[in-house]
Amino acid sequence: MNNKKALVIKLCCLGDIIQVIPTLKALKDNGYEIHYLCIEYVRPLLELIPSVDKIFTINTRSMISILKTIKELNKEKYDLIINLHRDLKSFIFISFIKSKLKVGFKWGISRFFLTKAFEFDCKIHESKRYLSIIEGIGLIVKTPTEKLKIPDTPQEKFEITGNKKIGLFPGGGVNPGTIMYTKRWPIENFIELSEMLIKDGFSVYIFGGLIDKPLIEKLKKAVSEVKDIMTAGIKDFVYYVSKMDVFIAPDTGPLHIAAAVGVKTIGLFGPSDPYLVAPLAPDSIYIKGTADCSPCYVPETVHRKEFLKCKDNICMKSITPEIVYEKIKGKTG
Repeated sequence: MNNKKALVIKLCCLGDIIQVIPTLKALKDNGYEIHYLCIEYVRPLLELIPSVDKIFTINTRSMISILKTIKELNKEKYDLIINLHRDLKSFIFISFIKSKLKVGFKWGISRFFLTKAFEFDCKIHESKRYLSIIEGIGLIVKTPTEKLKIPDTPQEKFEITGNKKIGLFPGGGVNPGTIMYTKRWPIENFIELSEMLIKDGFSVYIFGGLIDKPLIEKLKKAVSEVKDIMTAGIKDFVYYVSKMDVFIAPDTGPLHIAAAVGVKTIGLFGPSDPYLVAPLAPDSIYIKGTADCSPCYVPETVHRKEFLKCKDNICMKSITPEIVYEKIKGKTG
């Protein structure tokens, strides 16, 4: 039984949680029992991370939930709290939780709330930035990361057949509090790519949730041979994406989840910088769209939300179906 307890706070979202996995693994390797605080939306994903021992959820819009969570967390008597957010509310929140050591990034007046504050290096990969805190407090990083657990059986039933199974995700860009459709690759490109793949003998599966239904229906209407996997839950998505030979998606949660499962992935990047956020898994590659204004979704300016001013994601449109098709052939050849 571990005798050290650590609480990690990164409330959202799916892709961000995946970037925290190396930090969680490092804490586990250093003998910590790991507790995690998140919003309910991402809890199913946390349940698939082997290193996480206990999960707490919070409704940040409810003062009752906030006070209840503070009370529950204070029962745990933490040795270490790692706050991975950079906002005043998160720092005020952890000031009410007892812990021997509280660490996070230097931001504004964070020094008044943290025992140790570390530089937020905008020029390194997000997962390595989180790991810099682990190294900063003198812990050793033994293994870089770990894969997600794959559920034994799904709740929803879909038939998966074919030797060359390609998963496509045409949605994305929607998170609690932020909608960024400019991350998406045009649905017309997904249609053209699907036609090319089917003609060459691939089995094409279109992934998405209820929010992606209009896109999926448009694609299916254009290319009747594609099969849709519309999962309502994160765990079912993990189960089915693990069956794919290659998964293609823009910079969105499902891309990062697929890579964390161990699937070969091809990420499509435009507004965000793949050097900073693309999956680092050995079987993951990316294609970067070109535009003078790209990338616009970067750590230095993300708080200003200037990326929301984009009306025409020319960076994503510059990635042609032919380019993606050749990369898929390289992954399956």
